[in-house]
Amino acid sequence: MTAATLALRPLTIGGQLRMGAVLGRLAWLFSPRRAMSVENARRALGVDETEARRIARASHLHLGRSVVEFLTSTSYLEPKRAGLLEPDNLEHIQKASDEGRGVILVTAHLGNWELGAIKQALEGVPILALGREPKNPYLARRLQANRKLCGNEWLPRNRTLLYAAKALKKGRCVAMAIDQHTRSEPRIKTEFLGRPAVLSTAVFELAVRLGCPVVPAVTFPKVGGGYRLVYHPPFHASETGDRDERVRELAGRCHRLAESWIRGAPDSWFWFHDLWKGVPLETASNSPEPAPTALEA
Repeated sequence: MTAATLALRPLTIGGQLRMGAVLGRLAWLFSPRRAMSVENARRALGVDETEARRIARASHLHLGRSVVEFLTSTSYLEPKRAGLLEPDNLEHIQKASDEGRGVILVTAHLGNWELGAIKQALEGVPILALGREPKNPYLARRLQANRKLCGNEWLPRNRTLLYAAKALKKGRCVAMAIDQHTRSEPRIKTEFLGRPAVLSTAVFELAVRLGCPVVPAVTFPKVGGGYRLVYHPPFHASETGDRDERVRELAGRCHRLAESWIRGAPDSWFWFHDLWKGVPLETASNSPEPAPTALEA
C-alpha cells in the first residue's frame, strides 16, 4: 500500500480521479456484491432495473475514487489542496461545540467522510470516531495513523461508549456514521429507505443522557475532485417523554435526513453494503433496545 501511495501522490487531482475510475471499474467487474447492490438500489429507490444498475455501477466507481483518496489523504493537509474541501455552514459544528456539553456529529457512508473529518479537524473541531475498525489490521493501523496526523482519533474498542461519554463531558466531538447494520446494543429496529433495518442508537443514547447537541453533516463529491462538506443546524433531544421515546424521536429525525442525502446523491452511497441484512418486515419496530450498562457509569 505504501508503494501505491508513492505512485499516486505525485499525480494531479485529475490523474488521481482517473486512476480511481479505473479501480472502480475493476471493482464493478469483479464485485461479489454486484447483484446485491443493484437489488438494494432498485428496492430502496423504487427505480427500474436499468437505473438501479447504473446507480450500483456508479457506487463502485465512487469506491475506486475513495480508495485513491484514502491512499493520498494526507496530501489534503497541504495548503495546495485546501480548496478541494469546501465547508458549507461550518458554523453549525463550531457553535454546537461552543455550548460546552460536547457535540455529536452524525454522518452517512456517502462521499468521503474521512476527508470531511480532516477538514473539520483543520478548522479546529477534531473528532473521536465511534465505529467498527476495518478487519484488515494493516488498513486499521493506516487509517488510525492518517487520523492522528490532523488530531482525529478512534475511540478504544473496549467500553467504547464509556470513553465516548467521558470525551463528551470534556467538550469533545464524537462522530458516527448512522447508516450501518449493527448487532451491538443499543440498537433500534426501524425502517431505512423504506426497508426494515437494525441500526445503532449509541450516539442518540449519549445525546439524551448528556444533553449534547447532534449535528448532521455529509460530504458531497465535486465533479473536478474534492468535496462539499454540508453541516446542518444542530438537533437537540426532546425534553418531553421517557428516555426511549426521546431516543427514538431523535434517531428518527437523523435517519430521515440521512435518507434525503442518499436519495439526493445515490451514485456516491455504498449500495454494496448489506445494510438491511435480510431483516424480515415483521421484525421492524420503533422501539430501541435497552442501553448498555457502560452508559450508566
